[in-house]
Amino acid sequence: MMLADKLLPARVVRVHSASRVELDVDLGFGVRISRTFQIDGIDQKAIPADQVSAAVHALVVLVGGKSVLLSPEHTKPDARRASVYLNERLHGTPVGFVADVPGLSKPILDVAMFFNWIAAQSFDVGLVREVVHGKKSRAPEES
Repeated sequence: MMLADKLLPARVVRVHSASRVELDVDLGFGVRISRTFQIDGIDQKAIPADQVSAAVHALVVLVGGKSVLLSPEHTKPDARRASVYLNERLHGTPVGFVADVPGLSKPILDVAMFFNWIAAQSFDVGLVREVVHGKKSRAPEES
């Protein structure tokens, strides 16, 4: 079970690749560090070469400049791999939606789980925007 007290608040500073992000992590008591983390659960090697730029773009739209929660693989200061959860307002209940986390007042989004789902959708950035911004960017299907 995931607990809020095990999650560190952070802000995404830069997306380096389809699986690596630079975060400004709040350690508490006014202490902040900037670290690059490999997002646990995203395997960049599995992304076809012709879709890498679309994958990076989808990750930028999803987390770029946004507030996230971080769960490092271990508590040592040199942790470089972590689970990352989007801590922003979400629209709908997308894949990776985590509604009930003890200690949190709003739902969060498991970035790796959502990213892997969006990979199956050929990195359709319109779907990412619908979740993050609530905007439909595609024409509605006719019945």
